[in-house]
Amino acid sequence: MPEAKFQIKRKCEVCGNTFIAKTLDSRYCCRHCTDIAYKNRKAAKAKEEQLNQIAQLIPGEREFISVKEAVAMYAISRDTIYRLIRKGRLPYINIGERLTRISREQLEKMVPLREEPIKDEHLLPRLICLGFTIKIDEITTKQNLISSLFIT
Repeated sequence: MPEAKFQIKRKCEVCGNTFIAKTLDSRYCCRHCTDIAYKNRKAAKAKEEQLNQIAQLIPGEREFISVKEAVAMYAISRDTIYRLIRKGRLPYINIGERLTRISREQLEKMVPLREEPIKDEHLLPRLICLGFTIKIDEITTKQNLISSLFIT
């Protein structure tokens, strides 16, 4: 297979090393980094599914929720919740050992509910033309800009 006359230098998303990309969509420098990235994506997906299951099981009428439930509902880290408790910004009840309950009403005032994650940008369809890549959303924004220039 013939090689291109140009070289594309990229930075590996896992280890940060610079490498020469073999394809236009290359993101990792070696198989090891690809495996690590796959494992991380798989773990993130499993955690997201677990948080979704926890969030669906929480009844809407409860005034106080656990820290784990708050993490699932509001996409806020566990450490942030405990930091807010230590600073006195978030009212809580400690029922017993490992049974900290947070005021749901106060947390709703501070943090919006969790939304669905935004899909990765690299998964958008692309057009490959004359050796360079154009994303579909770039074309639509440029076309809207051009059409607005002609209308006014």
